[in-house]
Amino acid sequence: MQLDIKDLNKSFWSHGQRVDAVRHFSLRVASGSLTIILGPSGCGKSTLLRLIAGLDTPDSGTISLDDRPIDRIPPEKRGIGLVFQEDSLFPNMTLEDQIRWALSNKTKPRFSVEQLLDMGGMTALRRRYPHQLSGGERQRGAILRSLAAEPKVLLLDEPFSRLDAPLRDALRREVRSLFRTTQTTAILVTHDQEEGMALADQLVVMESGRSLQAGTPQSLYAFPTNALVAGFLGRANIIVAQAEGLFAQTVFGPLPIHRPAQGPVRLMIRPEHFELLKGEQFLITDKEFRGHDVSWRLISGELEVLVHTDWEQDFRPGQRVDIRLRRPAVVLEESSG
Repeated sequence: MQLDIKDLNKSFWSHGQRVDAVRHFSLRVASGSLTIILGPSGCGKSTLLRLIAGLDTPDSGTISLDDRPIDRIPPEKRGIGLVFQEDSLFPNMTLEDQIRWALSNKTKPRFSVEQLLDMGGMTALRRRYPHQLSGGERQRGAILRSLAAEPKVLLLDEPFSRLDAPLRDALRREVRSLFRTTQTTAILVTHDQEEGMALADQLVVMESGRSLQAGTPQSLYAFPTNALVAGFLGRANIIVAQAEGLFAQTVFGPLPIHRPAQGPVRLMIRPEHFELLKGEQFLITDKEFRGHDVSWRLISGELEVLVHTDWEQDFRPGQRVDIRLRRPAVVLEESSG
């Protein structure tokens, strides 16, 4: 089902001050897709999920499923599933019985207990109780139980955040495959940039209750609209420049830009879009080996530039170099004036 959120607002009072938790938030989630809401702690992600689920009431705005408003419908009648950071499996029921319980009110269930266990790779664990499962297995079981209830939309509130990194990586791949198989419409909130980039069909960067930018992970990483989005999705060089057409004049010379512009602008250049050359313009102040690449810090006057290259580059701190841009710089929507 397609979910539409239009101009949603929610505020509350805390210690005598008004907090705008969600501000003019609009979003469309396509049927069968996974949307990731990415943002720092306290930006309103969890409040947004509670509004969609019906656990909180918006001050204004609408929430619709297939063009049917649901924002005034009780939570139990919305058909929205919700998975929290900590699994909520019943301690006195086996995994198999948990899923069977979720199917109990379905006259013609879409999937059987056996099918769901098989899709989740948990057939061998079907008779285990929650205390006999690992953290990742419990979370996977909680997601399977939610899917058994056939929610119109499944909401997940940082479901992998309490797991160790290797387990977290494996589980999110399994969950992504499971959602594709079941064609589940889902929204997952996280503060983990890598998780958002790896999983999302649609990625939304949220900050201070607002949606800053939405699109595919590739489009947001390559063409952020502002410095906040650029910085939240990875390392970025933000440079003040004077644009004229498809070029911009910077302190280290003219640079090609990705769209025509005039006047003062701010440019975004990812560190991997530079390459190092022998030269004199920049001084290497630091070199950091990171396994898959090397991070270099360069200075020229008051300008500091971050560059990422492969680890075979034969330079060292104290040397002077030039840099060359491998692709046009991105013009941010905010000006430098």
